[in-house]
Amino acid sequence: MRIIMQCFLTIGSAAFLRAPAPRMQMLRVRSADEVDALLAAPGDGIVVLHFSTSSAVLGNALVERVASNFAASKLYGGVSAAVVTILTDTPAGCEIAALRGVTEFPRTQVHQKGQFRTLSRRDNLDAALGAALLALGARSPDNKRNRAR
Repeated sequence: MRIIMQCFLTIGSAAFLRAPAPRMQMLRVRSADEVDALLAAPGDGIVVLHFSTSSAVLGNALVERVASNFAASKLYGGVSAAVVTILTDTPAGCEIAALRGVTEFPRTQVHQKGQFRTLSRRDNLDAALGAALLALGARSPDNKRNRAR
């Protein structure tokens, strides 16, 4: 009986050695207070506010791909990164966009330490957003600079 239990524990624990690659889920907020709370969080973390509509499927997919790429930033020695999608075709999304002064969509703002840092361009959005995150200290598995740290 003891041998069977040891074998089970060994096999059972081996199943947990491999985990799927981290995948960041896009955050959704319901009010301007939730956005303010994210931006006021202590630390060096990066918060990306992506203002868009539900019909902008391609732009939203590009931002989601960048978010997934930087999901494990802390594991690679970088700062944490949270990506928030704010859908402006909802009443709450319109209110948040108005309070942030965003009038054109899609628009992506990058904040760090509670302060606005940069605004990503609409053309070549995934590359521009990825470069902005790297410049502010986020890291991804694809980044060769991770190995130098």
